[in-house]
Amino acid sequence: MFPEAGLPWTTSRCGYRLSGRAAYSARSCSSVRSPWGLLEGVPGIHVTDLPAAARPSWYALPLRYEPAELGGLPIGRFLDAVHAEDATEVDVPGFTCPLYAHPLFRIPGALLPGYADGHHLPADGFPAAEYMHATTLKLSVWHRQGDVHLADAYTTAIAKVATHAKGLT
Repeated sequence: MFPEAGLPWTTSRCGYRLSGRAAYSARSCSSVRSPWGLLEGVPGIHVTDLPAAARPSWYALPLRYEPAELGGLPIGRFLDAVHAEDATEVDVPGFTCPLYAHPLFRIPGALLPGYADGHHLPADGFPAAEYMHATTLKLSVWHRQGDVHLADAYTTAIAKVATHAKGLT
């Protein structure tokens, strides 16, 4: 156990990292089956709700940002304020996007000549996927025993900015 937080410990290096990441993610959001819930109830921030049997392997904790709950505060302005609190690893996912936006799905003939024609995207795209991508934040997930204070500091910074969002608009 990690003595500071009662977090699980395993003996293998890989198991240590995976269990540590899962524990810190759980510490940050109670809907990932944790009693700590440091982000639960924070306005404008929603954590992933997982089924009880799920065993995620976290590299980052996805958070949903709901600007309407924070007076319409743009996600970029929210991030600026979080970064001003020295929580600089909170960010928007830059390397992921809705699948249909990848060239393979837009112009498949470049790689798969048999698919060059006849597969067209809807005229309005995929608005739900676009909204999800545009409103997702990612929070680093630490895995070492000494990182409990980092996880707590980051969730505290996010909660502080969300709580004071009216002053940022």
